[in-house]
Amino acid sequence: MILRIALRYSFSRMNRHLGRSVRIMLSLAFSTAVLIVVLSVMDYLQNTRLSGIRDIKSFDLVVKDAPVDEIKKLYPDCTVFQYSEEMALVEGHVMNVRYIDSDTYDGGLELLAGDFSSAVIPYSLFIENGFSDISMNVLHGSTLRDLKTLSYTVSGVYATGLGSSFDPSYLFLPASSASEQNALVAIKGSDDGSALESRGYQYTTWKESESTLYSAFLLERFMMVFVLSFLFLITFFQLRQEIRDFFFIKRRERVELMVLGMEEWRIYSSFTLSFVILVFAALFLGAGASLLILHLFSLRLSLLSYLPVELKFSVSSFVLVCICMMAVSVISCFFRIRKEKGKNPLEVLYGR
Repeated sequence: MILRIALRYSFSRMNRHLGRSVRIMLSLAFSTAVLIVVLSVMDYLQNTRLSGIRDIKSFDLVVKDAPVDEIKKLYPDCTVFQYSEEMALVEGHVMNVRYIDSDTYDGGLELLAGDFSSAVIPYSLFIENGFSDISMNVLHGSTLRDLKTLSYTVSGVYATGLGSSFDPSYLFLPASSASEQNALVAIKGSDDGSALESRGYQYTTWKESESTLYSAFLLERFMMVFVLSFLFLITFFQLRQEIRDFFFIKRRERVELMVLGMEEWRIYSSFTLSFVILVFAALFLGAGASLLILHLFSLRLSLLSYLPVELKFSVSSFVLVCICMMAVSVISCFFRIRKEKGKNPLEVLYGR
């Protein structure tokens, strides 16, 4: 009974209720679609960026002073390799020098020319220096007396997927060229450090290494959600006005149902459910529209980039929007019901 009455009231044609309901539905569906599409595109761009960083620069877990064989036993399903790193002045450029074993290193390096027998430089430095020997100033200590000038033959040129945000700042040398630096062990495929903690190893996660960038991404997402939430605020005021008008129009019918013997809670449940149905339909209309738009965007971006692009539907954002809008509808109806209960049934029936 409650559901039948609610369905009847949801899209009633009386007093232009249907037109207002359709406008609310379209506004809410549009707001939902915009929010989901924007957040899905943002998530794709951010995840692409972060996955590149985790693959090339700041690996999932980096362990200090640990035997690589033992770490491999702790993470048998992950990629584990050893390297070391220090800062140096290379041909007038401040760069990070990463000492690697080319046979085991898995850091997304693409060798454009040459081999890993000696210094492997980025393409930007190759344009300036060519294959000429490079000089490198390294501080192995705390005073200027510990400053060493080293010279290396350039044996190769590399590039990575991070491009200009990584390549110009990194130089690669064979692990045999490393001085007494703290060895680092990288783990790719898991960011769970509980096994390391239980054995007392010091480690750094990729989120800690990239805390500034990660925080910036979170702030960017929050600001985008905050701005887009104003679309829902407009819809909320429309919905609130419609709830008020609906309860005002249905005063007499509410009292008539009470006189006929229908429990008060059933009457108000029917009224409230009618708006829940309206919001529910609008939200899923917006979800369907966003799925279609994301599919079309994915196809278009795949054609433009010549790579498969898949924009994923943000389920968590959609669920959050559903919960918020359903709660807003129920709460708005609840406060309107409290006001309507103050009306005397006889006054409503006789129009006083």
